[in-house]
Amino acid sequence: MASKKVILTLEGLQPPSNSNAWIINFGSEILTGFTQNTNATFLARKLSFLGYYVKRIMVVPDAYEEAGEEIQRWIEKKLGLLITTGGLGPTYDDSTLEMISKVLSLPLEVNPEAFEMVKIYYERLGESLTDERVKMAKMPNGAIPIRNPVGAAPGSILRVETGYIISLPGVPSEMRAMFESAVEPILARWSKNKVSEEILEITGIMESSLAPYINAIAKEFPNTYIKTHPKGTEENPIVVVQIFASSKNEAEMNAIIAKVKEKIFSAVNKLGGSIEQKGGKEST
Repeated sequence: MASKKVILTLEGLQPPSNSNAWIINFGSEILTGFTQNTNATFLARKLSFLGYYVKRIMVVPDAYEEAGEEIQRWIEKKLGLLITTGGLGPTYDDSTLEMISKVLSLPLEVNPEAFEMVKIYYERLGESLTDERVKMAKMPNGAIPIRNPVGAAPGSILRVETGYIISLPGVPSEMRAMFESAVEPILARWSKNKVSEEILEITGIMESSLAPYINAIAKEFPNTYIKTHPKGTEENPIVVVQIFASSKNEAEMNAIIAKVKEKIFSAVNKLGGSIEQKGGKEST
């Protein structure tokens, strides 16, 4: 048992065994439609451009029966990352870390470092620590707290077999601040993949007319994500094309994207439409 008490730091963590990720958003308020799930969109874009492959995004209620099942399924699949949002606060239904502890058969205990974070936060407000506030410092044994620069509840990162469970608050401003200040630098350091995205806008061609050409290009380049997004009408068609590629070899990735674009430009010219590049983004 003593070995589990070794103090770990975020900087000393080793990379997960693979780059596959799940996102689980906790919150019955999302399932009832009361709250929009902007956290999933933010995290999916961030992870994708960091070179990770988001395989699943789920929203689960604040209930162990369903949430625990999904955490267990992630463990069984031996994936690299699980990022959870929500359920870290002081109320009775904020039970994400309790669920994780239960699935992993780990004690849920007051983490001394997390306790100091919560204590300092409320001292600055002139407030005393209640049981509900101390609850926010309870984490699975072995978890490393992540400081919340905006709110009270710390996040946590926990090593699990082939990867990590990273738990962040559900409040979007807190989640984003914690991800960008603490989590993103670690994930960037771990990632070996380079990512590039190109956005093209095609006018004067219906998506259904463009589809056979896009299908053929996608088959020719199976490791490149090519997706059409219709924006106009059948009478005035506008189709936005997203090209997304990831590779450990940056030169190879850029060459593939150039070939994909060349074939799309050729198809548009053949069909009598017009095409314009609307944007692009690369990982750093």
